[in-house]
Amino acid sequence: VIGDVRGKGLAICIELVKDRKTKEPIDSKDFVTRMFKKGVLMVSGGVGVRIFPPLIISKELMNIGLNILESTIKEVNNESRRA
Repeated sequence: VIGDVRGKGLAICIELVKDRKTKEPIDSKDFVTRMFKKGVLMVSGGVGVRIFPPLIISKELMNIGLNILESTIKEVNNESRRA
């Protein structure tokens, strides 16, 4: 599902794709909506999603957000394999 990751520091963009070879993007708006429903606010930027946590974020809160991100990526990956 992850086609590319780019950025610096905490400001990154994750390109989400249906197929790594063709680079066909998934619906990033759907992904952002799923994350929002789980309590994480993200921005959809073209073929990817952007992460801009505040510089004062605690490690604990960052880990919670990363766990939610990981579970949502797995969820989308499992759904794309069934399709």
